[in-house]
Amino acid sequence: MTSVPLRISRDRVWFYGIALLVLAALPAVLAYPSDWQRFWAAGATAGTATLLNVEQHAAFQSAHGMSTALWVYPWAYPPVFAWAFTPAAHLPLAGGYALNFALTLAFVGLSGSILARVFGLSQGYGVIAALAWEPAIYAADVGQPSALWLLLVSIAIAGAARRSPLLLGGAVGVLLLKPTIALPFVILLLVRKEWRACGVVALCAAAWYVGSVAATAGDWNWIPTYIGIVHALYNTDLGALYNGITLPMILVRLGTAPSIALALGAVVFVAFLPALSRANILQALSFTSILSLALSAHAWMYEAGLALPALFYAMAKLAEPWRTRLIVAAYLLAALWMPIDALLWFNPLAIITLGGTILCGVALYGKGNRLQFEH
Repeated sequence: MTSVPLRISRDRVWFYGIALLVLAALPAVLAYPSDWQRFWAAGATAGTATLLNVEQHAAFQSAHGMSTALWVYPWAYPPVFAWAFTPAAHLPLAGGYALNFALTLAFVGLSGSILARVFGLSQGYGVIAALAWEPAIYAADVGQPSALWLLLVSIAIAGAARRSPLLLGGAVGVLLLKPTIALPFVILLLVRKEWRACGVVALCAAAWYVGSVAATAGDWNWIPTYIGIVHALYNTDLGALYNGITLPMILVRLGTAPSIALALGAVVFVAFLPALSRANILQALSFTSILSLALSAHAWMYEAGLALPALFYAMAKLAEPWRTRLIVAAYLLAALWMPIDALLWFNPLAIITLGGTILCGVALYGKGNRLQFEH
C-alpha cells in the first residue's frame, strides 16, 4: 500500500491537507446560507402538492422568513429526494445546516477512504486528500448535498472493483436522484453491457418514481411538471452567470446558442464512449466522474467534488513527474478558485474540469504521449 503517491513528504501532505480543509471550511462560520433553505423547505413540504407548485412553494418559503429572491423556486430534484430532508425540517434552519455540514465531512472522508482502498493508497492519505479538496468542502459551506454524489460514485467504483453488480448498479441507481450526473454513468453501463447492474438501476428508477408519487401527494403525472421546472431553471442558469464550470455553460457565456452548446457537450461524451467501453472498468468510471461534470448542462463549484475519483486514479496510475505536477496544480487552483473568480470573473475550476477532460482523451486515445498511465 503506497502511503503517499506524490513527491511530497507524508508530514507535508498532512500539514497542507489540514490547512486546506480549514481554509475551505471558513465560510461556514459566517452563517447558514440561502442554499440550505431550499432543502429545509423541500423536507418540510415533502408529501404535499406544494413541493412542485411554484406559487405555493414560494409562499411557503416567504411565510417562514426565507429569501423571496433568487432562491425561491420549487424542488429541482426528483421529488422523492425531498423525503431525505424531512428530519432536518424538524430542526431550526441553523441546526439542519450544521447537521448537513457534519454529514458532508463524513461523506467526503468516507469517499476518500473508499477510493484509497480501491486504488491501493493508504486510508489516512485517502481521507486527508479528499478533505483537502476545496470544492467538496464548499458543498458543506453552502448547504448543498453534493458530497452524497461523490460518495455514490466512489461506492460504484468500489462495486466495480469487487465485481458486484448489486453495489455498482445500486450506487448508480441512487445517483439517479441527481439525473444530470447519473445519466453518463447509466449510458456507460449500457455500452459496457453491464446488464445486471443496469437491472438494479432500473429497479431504483421504479422505486424513485413511486416514491415521488408519494412526495407529490399522489400525483402520478409528476414527471412533466418536474421536467418543466428543471428546464426553466437550467435555461436561466446556463448562461446567466459567469462562473459555470462546464463546457456548455462556458460556450453559452461566449455567445453560443444553448442548443448548440448542449449538443456539443453530448457529442464530446459520445466521442469518448468507444474508448470508455474498452477501458478498464475502474478507469472508465473514474473518467466518467469528471466527464459527467465537464460536459453537463448544469454544474456549479460545489459539484466539482466529483473530480476526486479521476484525481485519485491519476494519483495511483499516472507516472512521474507529471503526477505530482498536475495534482498539486489542481489542488492549488481548487483552493484559490474563489479569489480568482472574484478578480477575473472566470472560475478556474473550469480549467480543472475541461483540462481533466482533455487528459482523459489523451489517456484513452493518445499513443506515445508523455502522460503515461498504468493499466
